[in-house]
Amino acid sequence: MRTTTNLPQGYAQKNYVNLSTRTANGISFLLCVGLLALGWRWRGFDALSALQRAGIVYYALFALALVAALLAFSWLHQLTHAMLLRLCTGVSPLYARKGVRLFVGTSAYLCRRDAMLVLLLPALAWTAAGTAVCTLTDGLWFWLAMTSLLANLGSAADDVYYAACSLRAPKNALIQYRGFAVGIYTEE
Repeated sequence: MRTTTNLPQGYAQKNYVNLSTRTANGISFLLCVGLLALGWRWRGFDALSALQRAGIVYYALFALALVAALLAFSWLHQLTHAMLLRLCTGVSPLYARKGVRLFVGTSAYLCRRDAMLVLLLPALAWTAAGTAVCTLTDGLWFWLAMTSLLANLGSAADDVYYAACSLRAPKNALIQYRGFAVGIYTEE
């Protein structure tokens, strides 16, 4: 089956997968703790301690830069979804926001191959970019890059789960990615 904008006749929704906010946040939290431990082991917190000794103004500016990096990277992750959805479906993506979190979905029905591309490529591409920047930087720049990597992986936790659910569906299944949930459609 190919990606289509209309549900073919004879197809019906078999499964609706919605990872609860609590579960997604729990997974993101565990990823963040693991990455912070890795960052501490890899580079240490010396740069952050030196920043704290430099004064509250520098510390506050760095905290603002961290928040900006978190938002920018998580939004870049979602905008990558939007670009891939547009390329795969030819339909404008749908946008939704919950708090500061951006979600991108589509009204189209994706074949499994396109669904895997849309679900996993942003996570893989931005994780590779974040890891490369982490290896090339040191000090405060490392922690900004690590924060961006955390934001990407936090945004990707539910995408990986949806990809796993989509892979378990039959080969001719169609997947409607809604950003915060996935509908899986199969032939009746």
